[in-house]
Amino acid sequence: MPPFRTVAVALAGGGLCLLTGCGVSQPGSPLQSRTSVGPLQSLSSGGPLQSLSKDGQHVVDAGGSEVTPGESADTTAVVVNDAAAPVTLVSASLLPVSGHPVGHLTGAAVVVGNNFLGGGHGWPPDVPVRPFTGAILHHGRNHIVLGMSGPAAGRVYVAAGLKITYRYRGALSTMTAWAVVSACVVPEVRIDHSYPLCDRETNSAWTEVRNEAG
Repeated sequence: MPPFRTVAVALAGGGLCLLTGCGVSQPGSPLQSRTSVGPLQSLSSGGPLQSLSKDGQHVVDAGGSEVTPGESADTTAVVVNDAAAPVTLVSASLLPVSGHPVGHLTGAAVVVGNNFLGGGHGWPPDVPVRPFTGAILHHGRNHIVLGMSGPAAGRVYVAAGLKITYRYRGALSTMTAWAVVSACVVPEVRIDHSYPLCDRETNSAWTEVRNEAG
């Protein structure tokens, strides 16, 4: 299996490594990993857990991989707890992108330490993680890795990120963690064969999500 390579695209004066830390190498076939920013707008109920922002704008990351049917494509959503008190994660679901099929949420987990998975495949991911449900997020930045799979070869499944439900001081709140994940499902992952549909659909979805976040 060829090595997965993460490509960071610098936008708005920043890049993937600058904003969120350098990606972790994964086996698999590469899709681009992108970063953009857009005006603040999300499903947040006003609680302290927010999607990562820079200079007053949301950071919209994207990552994914060419995968075989049922195999997970993974990326990382970055969230920030603005409160001094911790929050407790309750549940997560994928956010669909209009006009694109959404896959199955293979899993979500909280990354241990400062590791960052820019894009990869397989679940569990190749970074240290702890279970999502019941995880306590303290003040500051936290990394949540998510995986998505799709059943049919020849299709590109995408999601805009995660809708996260969490508990803060006894009350439930929801927020949007923007992180485009793309599962380009192919019959066989080969380093000597490119799939133009993968990049085309991923770029289209990333643009739509960037506009939705703005």
